[in-house]
Amino acid sequence: MRQAAWQIASLLRRAQDDARQDLLAGVRPLRAVLTEQRRRLDQRHAVVTDPEQLKDVVAVDHANAMALRAARRASVLAGGPWPQGRTAAVPLLEVARGAQCTIAHYQRVLVGPSDAALAVPGAVVEPLLAAIAELLDNAARAATVVDGAATMTVEPAAQGGAVVTITDPGPGMDDLTLAHALALLGYRPPLPAPTSSRPLGLRTVALACVAFGFRADLASVAGTGTRARLHLPAAAVTQPPPAPAAEPGTPPAHASHP
Repeated sequence: MRQAAWQIASLLRRAQDDARQDLLAGVRPLRAVLTEQRRRLDQRHAVVTDPEQLKDVVAVDHANAMALRAARRASVLAGGPWPQGRTAAVPLLEVARGAQCTIAHYQRVLVGPSDAALAVPGAVVEPLLAAIAELLDNAARAATVVDGAATMTVEPAAQGGAVVTITDPGPGMDDLTLAHALALLGYRPPLPAPTSSRPLGLRTVALACVAFGFRADLASVAGTGTRARLHLPAAAVTQPPPAPAAEPGTPPAHASHP
């Protein structure tokens, strides 16, 4: 019986490994297509001046951003590597706004008073953007239930770190749902998923935290709302790159994810 159980477990692991490899193989070309589409959309955005055409470009750009985020999440959850980091530091507030651009209900997010001087090294931009996006997505979805808005702030923390705080006025989580959410983040033993709606994307947040030294925590009260915090250590915070001098008459760049 022990030998049979071992053989079954081995077959299950092999099947899971094969499924992950199949998923990674399928996601790679999709990511390549979406990345190329993003490059072309950025070029198109720079030259379109007609308001109606610009509106269409922005809508397609948003759809592309959501699809690219989903493909990246699938790749990471299947055991693939995080996207290659940037070469230069990026303002943390820009990364947070970029994450906002990748969620469906981005209009439900208000950016509160934040420290625009905080920046992060290029190597952590992609996982940080992914983690913030997942927390924002949960908050914005919860805000739609009460027809409200989530709030996001970016602030310095003790010992040179930083914290991104996301608060929503939604229905909140009961004890079981909160315990399950904390389990997904790695703070509790695994629990059965509650039958009610569950937080999404927290496994992605947990993977980013483990790989890059972030820390996420949740606080929630049923009927009141939820607060999520993403803590960045000092090693993940750096000085922002100097802003290039704009030529006279140069319009501001369009808002998009970094």
